Amino acid sequence: MLYAVLLTLLAQLQPSAEAPLRLVRSQSGPSGKVVAMKLVLDEVRNRFVFPQDKTLMVYFQWDGPVGDHVLTGLWKSPDGRTASISPDIKLQTTARDFGAYWVYEIATGMPSGIWTLEVRVDGQPAGTHSFELVVPEPTAPKAPPVVEPPRPLSLDQIYGKTRQSLVWVHRLDSAGKRLDTGSGFVIGLDRVATAFQTIDSASKVEIEFEGGRRTPTEELWAFNRVQDWAIVKVSTGSVPALITGDASKVPVGERLIVYNVDPGPSRVIGGVDFGGRKTERIFGERLQLSPALAAQAAGGPLIDPQGVVVGVVGGSTKPGGRVGERALNLSPGLFRAISAVNSATPMSLVKEPPQPSAVTLDSMSQSGALTPEIWPMTAVSYGGTSATMPTSAAQ
Repeated sequence: MLYAVLLTLLAQLQPSAEAPLRLVRSQSGPSGKVVAMKLVLDEVRNRFVFPQDKTLMVYFQWDGPVGDHVLTGLWKSPDGRTASISPDIKLQTTARDFGAYWVYEIATGMPSGIWTLEVRVDGQPAGTHSFELVVPEPTAPKAPPVVEPPRPLSLDQIYGKTRQSLVWVHRLDSAGKRLDTGSGFVIGLDRVATAFQTIDSASKVEIEFEGGRRTPTEELWAFNRVQDWAIVKVSTGSVPALITGDASKVPVGERLIVYNVDPGPSRVIGGVDFGGRKTERIFGERLQLSPALAAQAAGGPLIDPQGVVVGVVGGSTKPGGRVGERALNLSPGLFRAISAVNSATPMSLVKEPPQPSAVTLDSMSQSGALTPEIWPMTAVSYGGTSATMPTSAAQ
């Protein structure tokens, strides 16, 4: 943007209409002020650097005929082309000595080089003034750094990274007899995460760490029966905790990692397909997995390709359905249908209270949070009558 300010200077000379117009001087500077009807520049120079200099002033002084005049300023860029033209200034002089100054605003993107202000008075060339502009090229905004997605880990890397943090969760009855075995994993100091179904109906729980160390416990830090998760209080020693993450960031169709269980039991690492999310009334969100896993895999970690735990395998929506396989003498097919492990509970649901206080399995049993222990009983399958008692039968 540019604008021009006209300053008419009174002269002591007698007017002479016959003498031609003559340029007396031209100057430029970054700023100035009017003193006694004359412009005084604060600094006289012909080189201006942006953005330190945001404006410049060019001052012309003439000796010329008294009367009406029209002044026009043409600003020419370094290539010689007219970049802009100031509005015409109409003035009436009463003395031969008069002058005017123009103020030009410097802006980013203007070409650097020698610029020229060419002034015309009454349409005739009346002087030029050249000055140098230095306008640095605008700095291109820095492109944001390219963040490459983390590379998936191999099964071998995930196996080495997570195996030492896995545990077996053995459910014991009141007599100390082992009833069932599930899986679990360390998520913090003295904290083992597992599925609620693996500790349901237990009088005591035995945690078996990698290497064979077994530690009994009767306490939980937190649990949720319908969401199928529990955090067991047990001394974890130096066992490292697994890193947990957000399952909502895992796309459907992703290949996730689990530890399945072969007869023995022995763990086998492998992949499952993340088939979708399902939210059921009361039970909450579940991550659907395919194929289904062995019952002993319940409570183990559901791991994403970067080795982060995003869920607890299990996700049962049949609380108590896993209890009593032996006591009820269920067929293997029926028990698998009841305790099928084809889903997981997202880690976002597994939460401890701000100030956790451990609860005992005994208090949970008395409050009805656990399925009552089921005891086998002798039953008569069929009966009949007889008039005599065979000797072999009596014996």
